[in-house]
Amino acid sequence: MPLSERPGAEGVGAASSASAGIALFVPGLLPPDPLPSTLSRGQFPLLERLLARAARRDSLEPSCYERTLLALFGNPPAAPLTLLLDADRADPETAWMRADPVHFAPTRDGLVLLEASRCPLREEQSRRLADEAAAAFHALDAQLIAPHPARWYLRLPRTPQLCTVPPGRAVGRNVRGLLPSGPDGAQWNRALNEAQMIMHAAAVNRERSHRGELPVNALWCWGAGTLPRAGTPVFDYVFSDEPLALAAARWQGAAYDAPLTADTVPPHRALVVLTAGYFSGLYGDEEEWLQAMRRFEREWWAPLVDRLRRGRIPALGLLAPGCEFHLRRPHLWRLWRRPRPLADYLPDAVPAANETAAWPRPGERRASGQKGRYQEQGDDG
Repeated sequence: MPLSERPGAEGVGAASSASAGIALFVPGLLPPDPLPSTLSRGQFPLLERLLARAARRDSLEPSCYERTLLALFGNPPAAPLTLLLDADRADPETAWMRADPVHFAPTRDGLVLLEASRCPLREEQSRRLADEAAAAFHALDAQLIAPHPARWYLRLPRTPQLCTVPPGRAVGRNVRGLLPSGPDGAQWNRALNEAQMIMHAAAVNRERSHRGELPVNALWCWGAGTLPRAGTPVFDYVFSDEPLALAAARWQGAAYDAPLTADTVPPHRALVVLTAGYFSGLYGDEEEWLQAMRRFEREWWAPLVDRLRRGRIPALGLLAPGCEFHLRRPHLWRLWRRPRPLADYLPDAVPAANETAAWPRPGERRASGQKGRYQEQGDDG
């Protein structure tokens, strides 16, 4: 993530942390809707104490897991990126868009998005349902494929002029205002409505309902574009079990694998992506989120801070959507900084709708690199 440093400010950012040490990306650290346990001190003693001593940078923009991760790698579009992993396709001339199978849950106030982990499809179900839903996109000359039960794709004749929102900005929320918009928005929403009607009537969903499973009754489109040429790798090592992170690492030529342990991560240019607790935070499942964050503090944060204290790693970065922390050994001795509850680090609320665009608006650059605001609570040191 390109960052600009103001005179006299401390360098903060995952990319700078990784070039000197280890960067942890924990998208579940700061749920956008604060849980009660994030509002009071003492839930995570070591984490709260060290975050208070760290240098910090807040984003000026709304963010989410997908957007933050992609920014670390230069903002490639998500669809052709994950297709590298799911179907081993990398044609730079072909435009793709994710069309993930999801559940729209009716509520009193409208439809709420539940992503694929809440309504998992088996491979055979995914293939059958995608074959039926594909008819909705024929008028757009778009071909629907389902190489993975949780990740479907539309092959496009061109990148559409659409504003779309990554699922991480919409999960557990009313989808009103979050559906595709822009010059091509009307025709794409017609196609998506047709797909919903087809999926509602599909035999797969009748079978699922009979078994008490949630129907997969909608598609969530996002991440359209063509795959650009990969630049110089930002990280030498990426450790994650999450497909978007692994696909980005593969695209840039970094070594990638499932997470190791905190004691075995290489000390330089390493990114560790830990998604446990992310969806439970978005859905407001506090008990599950607490368990995940306490496990993170115990199994990752404490051992890595110990490696930093002993001089085994030169720097430690911690990212959550909208906020970054940066620790070096001198930061550990800022004893005058008082611990704060996690909710104190939440960025200011910003409307989520139409956050990402598949095309640049007039006068807008496609590249990342937005300046953020540096926060140094307490006295400098």
